[in-house]
Amino acid sequence: MSEVVRRSGSDGERVGGRLAWTRLPWVTALAAAAAAAANALLYAAESAAGVISPSVALPSMVGRGPVSYASVILSSIVVTVWAAIALAVIGLLSRRPVRVFWFVSAAGAALSLAMPVTVPGPAAAMRLGLAAMHLVAWAVSATVLTRLASPRS
Repeated sequence: MSEVVRRSGSDGERVGGRLAWTRLPWVTALAAAAAAAANALLYAAESAAGVISPSVALPSMVGRGPVSYASVILSSIVVTVWAAIALAVIGLLSRRPVRVFWFVSAAGAALSLAMPVTVPGPAAAMRLGLAAMHLVAWAVSATVLTRLASPRS
């Protein structure tokens, strides 16, 4: 397992965080797949229950239109890749990268809830359904990234 530990001076005092850097690429792919799968299942359930309306056009990474499997899956993957980049940067800068990452990612998840809350058009139930997908993407990706990219796992 390859670890990066930054040290200062001849006394070897640790000044940086540690991550299992060689694992980070495949852990990112696994986290992205897990988040995409979880959100695809949630989308299917919400669509079947009538929570997601196909008549409401929303902005997404694949353009403006109704929520679709493609937009849900692509958004989950892109957000997970950005989360992994954030974890890597935090890993280089922090003594406790996993702890700091949880705070940063929770703040990012909270900020991401602004879209379902503020976008015009959807009913309250659809807004809650979209917010649930944001939280699922955060919970799954952050958990997989921190558990499997940590040198202790």
